[in-house]
Amino acid sequence: MVIRCFLFIVLITLSSLSFGQKSLYEKNCDQSVLFGKVPICLPAIDGMREAYNYPTVKAFADKYEIDDNSVLAFYLENEAYQQKDQIDQLILNNYFKIYVVNQTLGVKADQRILDEVTRLLEQNYLAENWDQALNKINDESVAEFMPDEAPVTLEIYSPLDNVKSQIFLIKYPVGNSEFIMINTLNFMLIRERLVLMSFHSIYESEDSIKAARARSDAIVSKIMAIN
Repeated sequence: MVIRCFLFIVLITLSSLSFGQKSLYEKNCDQSVLFGKVPICLPAIDGMREAYNYPTVKAFADKYEIDDNSVLAFYLENEAYQQKDQIDQLILNNYFKIYVVNQTLGVKADQRILDEVTRLLEQNYLAENWDQALNKINDESVAEFMPDEAPVTLEIYSPLDNVKSQIFLIKYPVGNSEFIMINTLNFMLIRERLVLMSFHSIYESEDSIKAARARSDAIVSKIMAIN
């Protein structure tokens, strides 16, 4: 009987602590979305607007997302946001989305998940080939080096604790032409859930790769800090 009373008191105490943390979270979060029952806070990003709930943006984002994933947020630069009604006609640059894999709904994630992600990413890591390509990097040589619609991984790294990131190049056909995009794919542990963020930027030079990585890392830092 004493043990039961003790357990009851512990549960009540933990519930009170959880309630207090939730209140503090809600106070500091202006916009959030739910992944199952878990709230994910969406950060304010300078020069960008979150637009996933806008009908044309939602249709665009869902059109290019695989069925196994669900988009939680889609951020556009201010100039693109002003033209969101014509998003299908835009060549988007420097945008990002926050999304989840549907099969992970309700599944707790921890460091072991990130370790497994790292192992899978490194199976396709073309570091040696990329080092060779850097010696002659320019738009034409990179396009020639890259296989069609197959990503070329440049680096796998951890910008923060509880985050694993991959930066890669990939060709995107647009009409009769094609663009080389810099993509950063970030796997984040947030509230014991695996949440992904991908940042997309048009490749122009080696400097644009460094700029894309820096901007992606800054966004990840804001996401993790507010959650």
